Amino acid sequence: GIPAQKDVPLLIKELVQSARRLNLAVEAINSDIPQPGAGGMTMLSFTVPASGAYPDVKRFIHEIESSDRLVGIQDVRFSSDKGRVRVHMKLVTYLKGA
Repeated sequence: GIPAQKDVPLLIKELVQSARRLNLAVEAINSDIPQPGAGGMTMLSFTVPASGAYPDVKRFIHEIESSDRLVGIQDVRFSSDKGRVRVHMKLVTYLKGA
């Protein structure tokens, strides 16, 4: 569903827990300033940098795409570092009553 602004820390915590469950290392997550949207909704984008084995990164992306939460992948970049895959994802969600 559509989270309220107060639910954002929980949403980010769930993403981090999901990544760690898949053996990914997660760096600091940065969020942008929420942007007002149509219909009283607010768009919030945030960056999730993580690294790990390619199959685990792939599963993490799949979990985000198939989540019950309204989270979309706006941008994704991959790089390789000492046999590990680094992924930099820009995710977007919409908030109500923000």
